[in-house]
Amino acid sequence: MFTDLEWLITGTTSSTRANLFSKRGYESHHIATIISGSSRNLQRFDESLALIKMTPELIKLLIETQKILNNYHFIQSPSLQQLEHKITNTLDSVFESGLIK
Repeated sequence: MFTDLEWLITGTTSSTRANLFSKRGYESHHIATIISGSSRNLQRFDESLALIKMTPELIKLLIETQKILNNYHFIQSPSLQQLEHKITNTLDSVFESGLIK
């Protein structure tokens, strides 16, 4: 199930590289070695790695927000309806990709 998905990011001997692992429960596997596009802007690299690591939590947040919006469908707010539509499309594309189940 998706809810137990975690990304692990480990350093390497180079400050411009990091290893990305997918972890579910006690199982993990190496997905990629991520290489910074610039050795001069390592702060941006670290920020990007932090965003990657947060992805499962962000998707969980979208799922919960979608549930709330679906429960309050009687609220006739065009902006809330647009938000729910965008969230649904985003989640559909994530799950259709097959990367997350």
